Amino acid sequence: MRRLSVSEKSSSRDWGYRARNALGSAALLMLACGGGASQPHGDYLAVAGSGGAATAGASGSGNAGNDGVVASAGTAHGGAPTAGAGGNAGGSAASGSGGTNEQNPSSICPAGPYAPSPLPSSPVVQTVCRGMKLTEGPVWLADSGKLLFSNFDAADAANNFPGMIMAYAPGGSCEPFISDAGTNGLALKSSGQILAARQVTHTVALIDLATKGITSLASSYMGTPFNSPNDVTVRKDGNIYFTDPAWVPVALPHSLYRRDPNGVLTALPFPERHPNGIALSGDEQQLFLSLDGPDQILVFDVATDGGLSNPRQFAADTSDGMGLDCAGNLYLTGSGSVRVYSPQGTLLGSIPVPDVMLPDPTNVAFGGPARKTLYITGSSVLRTVELNIPGYPF
Repeated sequence: MRRLSVSEKSSSRDWGYRARNALGSAALLMLACGGGASQPHGDYLAVAGSGGAATAGASGSGNAGNDGVVASAGTAHGGAPTAGAGGNAGGSAASGSGGTNEQNPSSICPAGPYAPSPLPSSPVVQTVCRGMKLTEGPVWLADSGKLLFSNFDAADAANNFPGMIMAYAPGGSCEPFISDAGTNGLALKSSGQILAARQVTHTVALIDLATKGITSLASSYMGTPFNSPNDVTVRKDGNIYFTDPAWVPVALPHSLYRRDPNGVLTALPFPERHPNGIALSGDEQQLFLSLDGPDQILVFDVATDGGLSNPRQFAADTSDGMGLDCAGNLYLTGSGSVRVYSPQGTLLGSIPVPDVMLPDPTNVAFGGPARKTLYITGSSVLRTVELNIPGYPF
């Protein structure tokens, strides 16, 4: 794919790279370009609207961004305030968690202790559906006892990877749920709503499961449409995090975004790297992010208000989508397997996934009555494997 040139990075529309905060420009460049990310770098960089970047720690407000939200000084966390953020496209959107968030440990994780190992001695991976295009973004709906997942045409970049959302009930078949959804990553916002990274429309959207209505929550940054929203996760307070790598021709730098409950966007750009999979820890105090060039899993601290700080290396590995179990183990996908890491970053083992087209598998989510069934997406199929520890639904 086309990389950003030096002139593009230093143009007058530099998307806030000149914003200064506790990261500092040199530390940000090291992090974004793959150097020195194993060490803490300070606060998360919040990019101001295109009317001008607010200096970290400044009082008052910055100028209004192209999308209509005034950039203002951020809330201090981790000892340093961040710069103000540009507004989200499309004006107002729903805030708050809107119901019971099934990512909340109290609603899905039984009391421990858990099994000593998350993996059985000989994991058996089974294929439950075939004949699709590329499967991605699984999310388990406990209320209805079914799995939703994306199914899209990964070869049709010219049309932004069109596709649909599928539904699977254990023992049944995979059936279309929403046609022409054009989604990649999915996340459960409440018992009746899911969030979707819609690459076909360059948006992050809220989907009502009862009506199947789709509402755009964010479509651009500083007046420029997103590239190809890829993966998404959400806290129970309504903070939404999503990745936007430029798999299609570059419009904005590859970035990690946060949309706060008031609809304000902040961005952490990665000029030379693709942010991909993203996941929150069960206590929502850490956020995991997959990067390439070099392959690396970063972990951030998450402040009370949802701000991110202290990025550091969790594992020297790669992943498309990610999952977590109730013991805090992180599940990484790609390269023909699912790899399981302890909360301390120790590799516990792997689950070989047969008959995949590399770099699959693409993503995982826990489901089933005991939430010990790991659903695995990738290639043209949906797979399952039974594990020892229950986990989260996306």
